[in-house]
Amino acid sequence: MGFERHHYRERRFVWTRITGSLCDEDLREQVSALNEECAGVVGLRELGDCREITDLRRTTVNGTTAIAATETVKPGSRFAILTPADSPLIFGMARAYQSFALAKRGAAHIFHDLNEALAWLAEDDKDLNALKAFITAIQNKHAAEL
Repeated sequence: MGFERHHYRERRFVWTRITGSLCDEDLREQVSALNEECAGVVGLRELGDCREITDLRRTTVNGTTAIAATETVKPGSRFAILTPADSPLIFGMARAYQSFALAKRGAAHIFHDLNEALAWLAEDDKDLNALKAFITAIQNKHAAEL
């Protein structure tokens, strides 16, 4: 299992990719690290990309909701959770996380489409294009490394 966080600090944006098998402890470490890295950032926009999760057997609803409750307050933040359209289990876990994370965030929404998620996070068309270019550049870098 892996978490990759890609910060676009000038735009107060974080793209977090989650791949492979997810467990409660890994999620706890991710949330703790993000809390530390983004402390004091007002208006943070985060995309939690769950499309590459392959296994949730070691993830519990109780663990997920307890971990979501450990998020620090992120004033004015928006959190888009991107899930695969064909996985009701991943959607359900994302929904459980969302329900508890809302207490610490300005808004949180679940999407199945990357472009819709980015449009919801973006401040305007210029920002949307910058976020798309940022993600594309990272994806291209990963593809070149394979």
